[in-house]
Amino acid sequence: MAELRLPLETYLLDHEHAGKLEVLLLGLRDACLRDKGFTPPSTNVTRQQAAAGYVRLWRYYDTRRYAISDRATARRYGYHLPPFTRGAAAPVSLGSLSKPLRQAMTTCGERAAEEQQAKGLSPGQERSGLATDLKARDFRASQSDPRVLAVFRKWSACMGRKGHPYATPLDAAADRRWKLSGRRTAAALRAEVTPQEARTAAAEADCAYETNVLGVSFAVEAEYENRDIEKNAEALDGLKADNERAARNIDRRWALGE
Repeated sequence: MAELRLPLETYLLDHEHAGKLEVLLLGLRDACLRDKGFTPPSTNVTRQQAAAGYVRLWRYYDTRRYAISDRATARRYGYHLPPFTRGAAAPVSLGSLSKPLRQAMTTCGERAAEEQQAKGLSPGQERSGLATDLKARDFRASQSDPRVLAVFRKWSACMGRKGHPYATPLDAAADRRWKLSGRRTAAALRAEVTPQEARTAAAEADCAYETNVLGVSFAVEAEYENRDIEKNAEALDGLKADNERAARNIDRRWALGE
């Protein structure tokens, strides 16, 4: 699944530039914190490692869009995130920071977002919001499409034969027995992956391939997205141009080490 691109992704920043943008945004936030007399939360990673960490995380999430599709990580990590998605350092727990620092981080984060837009590092909110809203809406619509529901029934029967009674892949992932699965909190990083969880996740991946959940779900969602692209062609073409300019600005700022 990580190798496939849905039609609307043409109108969003690619993962590589989005990863760089996240690092640049944190740099703007941390500069604001220092101006206010605070010491930003420290990390032991380089800018390149941090950006690559975001890309790895998002690409792995892509593999789980419709069902777990990576058999190897499913058998080892179940529904929990494998280590390579966590970056070179564990996420900072906000609860471990002082209240004044947390408040300053919120204020500086908002200021950094405004500054990044002023510097041309991101498109206007109205246009970028259109693409993300359409993407979310089309995913929800596709998940209740009769063609997807039919393949879910085949998937459910496959899982039932393996001893795992779930109606949809979402139900399997949401099972409360898989404590903190899919999260990047400190507690989730320490959570134990039980043998039952690993077996269930591996069965999900096998059934996803046996019944073609991935192919059908992708094709149906792409169909919904293509319809919306036709309906919103002018606004989306403007967004694509905005993203291309933003990508050039991101590369320029990145090269300057900002």
